[in-house]
Parts: sequence; C-alpha cells; structure tokens
Amino acid sequence: LNSPSSGGGTITVIGAGFGMFGSSVQARITTETSNRGCEASSWLSETSVRCRTASGNSGCKAVAVTVGFQAGSATMAVSYDLPSITLVVPANQAVRGNASFSISGSGFGIEQYCLRASAGWTQAEATEWGSDTGLVCLMPRGLASTLPVMVTSGLLVGTTTDLMSYDAPIVWAVWDVDGSNFPGQGGVEIMVNTSSLGTFDASLSARSAGSACEMTRWMSDSELSCKLMIGLRGTSFLAVTAGILAGTGTEAYSFDAPTLAEGTDGSNNTNSPTRSETSITGLSVGMYDSSLQVRLSGTACEASEWISEVEVSCKVASGIAGTLRAAVTVGERAGSVTELLSYDISTLVNMSFGNRPGTGGGLSTLIGA
Repeated sequence: LNSPSSGGGTITVIGAGFGMFGSSVQARITTETSNRGCEASSWLSETSVRCRTASGNSGCKAVAVTVGFQAGSATMAVSYDLPSITLVVPANQAVRGNASFSISGSGFGIEQYCLRASAGWTQAEATEWGSDTGLVCLMPRGLASTLPVMVTSGLLVGTTTDLMSYDAPIVWAVWDVDGSNFPGQGGVEIMVNTSSLGTFDASLSARSAGSACEMTRWMSDSELSCKLMIGLRGTSFLAVTAGILAGTGTEAYSFDAPTLAEGTDGSNNTNSPTRSETSITGLSVGMYDSSLQVRLSGTACEASEWISEVEVSCKVASGIAGTLRAAVTVGERAGSVTELLSYDISTLVNMSFGNRPGTGGGLSTLIGA
C-alpha cells in the first residue's frame, strides 16, 4: 500500500481484535527509529481501522494499532510514494556549471529533510526545497550529453532519463597570425575560438575533414589550439569533441591553392615541343601524389607526375597555340598561371619547287620543323 509522502492519504488497516466500539483506537506508522501516529484514526469495526497518514520519506514501514492497552503490528505494511520528476527548467546548461535550475514533480516532502538532487551521476552543488512539488538546484559542471535527473528525499529516490543536457561546443573562428588560410603541408599550429570546452582538459580532440589534428591542446572553456595535418581540400570543416559533446564549424578554414612559377623542358627552355616532358615549379602541390592533374590551355597533359611539394612534370600534348596557360589540380585545390609555356615556332629548312608554270597550280615541298 502506498501513501503520498506529504501525508493526508487514507489507509484502511484490516485485522482482528480491534474491539466492539471505538475505544481509544490509535494507528501508527513505525520504523526502527521513529514511531509517528496517524493524523487521525477512526474505528470501523472489530476487524478494520481507518487511518489518515502523516508525512514521511522512508521506504516500507510497519503499521501498529493500539486499542486501549492492547497493541498489534504488521511489518512492511505501507510505503510512501517515490519522488516523481516531470520537468526541469532550463533543460540545457553550460558545461561550466554553477547555474540554477528548477525541478518540478511530486513527492519531494513537506520539509528540507535529507534532500538531494543529481544531474547525471554528479550531485548538484546545492539543493533547496521549495515545496512538495518543486526544488531549486545549482548545476554541477560536466561534459555529458543528455542526463538523467535524480531526487533523493530521505530514503526515497526518484529518477528520470534524458531530461537535461549540456551545451555542445560551437566553433566560431579558426586562425593563426596570417589569417585562416594555411599551407597544405600541415604542421601549422592554429587557434580555434569555440565554446563549451569545459573547465579542464577532458578527452579534448579536434578533427578536420575526418582526420584528427596532429596535436590538440586545451586553453580555456572557449579556446583550444591544434596542429593541422596535411590537407588537399579547399574549404574544410573543423569538428571539436570535449568529453562526449561534439560541435562542428563548416568552412572554418582553407588550405593554400597551388601556385605556379615557371615551366621548362629538360634544356631549361620555356618553348616546349609537342609530346615533350616539361617541368613546372611552384608551391603547394602537395606532400604526395594525390589525384594530380596538369592541363595546358584546357588540354590535359598526356601524363602528369608529382616530383615534390614544389615541382611536377607533365608530357605536353600536341598543339599549335602560342603561349599556354597552365593549371594544376591537387586533390580539391587548383592553381593556374597564364603564359607559362609556348610551343616551338615552325622553322623552314628547305623548299623544293624547281620550275613551275607561270599560270600556277604547281606543287612545291616545304621541309622544316
């Protein structure tokens, strides 16, 4: 049999030997340490007595009935309702804690007696009783996502799941001394302005485009530093994980596009015959061969080969254009430069024609390269 913890519930005790009339009948709800009489006791018959329960916050209790000078009892006959939690306001909290929130429900008792509230598995920094249906608490710090909420009143415990959460990190800005564009070879330490990292380093991690930074260091609740890995993408997102909270900033930064400076053949000649091997030097063409593609005036080279972070080579396709624009694509990044190369000018070596009719129409042979 359950009774409200605030008291006022009505229970009927069934037994025997309660007398033929109401003669000093008294019912009590007892424990090993307390013996609290009912607020009111009413004789009904020789086998039943009605009792209005007093407030309480223990578990199962014994019931004792006194009739005149005689008494009888039954153990584990009645219990009080567990605390019930229905609402928490506000339900989202900062990870640094120390903010107040209210809990609404029932069964919190009619006084501040051994009352405690917990968010997750961490006890609130303070718990203040307001009424049988309301508490005010001070949030502990934490880095969990959704949290269960628990209220303990005396020996009674009530809990509910997924009623609270901590703010997830938000990435606001990424930069170093030169801005938010970084070399593709990685190794650059950048600063990340964010939120909700917590008041201490708790399994902090930063990732870019799915790859973890080479190093991540907690600076404060709103700032961290990380060393970028090699990158071949254009604009990249940055994801931050603190504890089990995660947040992402899209288009947070970018890697340098390839920069082309000079193109020569094996003789350091910027005039290139068709189908020859040509070397192109520049910057940021990657730390390894990653989907490298070289094009000259819109036509892909017959073959492209990565040599180093500052040099690539390509086999020039046939053509008759003058100066050529060169474009290099590495991963998702592309760079181009105009008038980098040109095809060799045609050279006339010999002309064979002999005597030809004055009326024209004769054939002549021109030999050259």
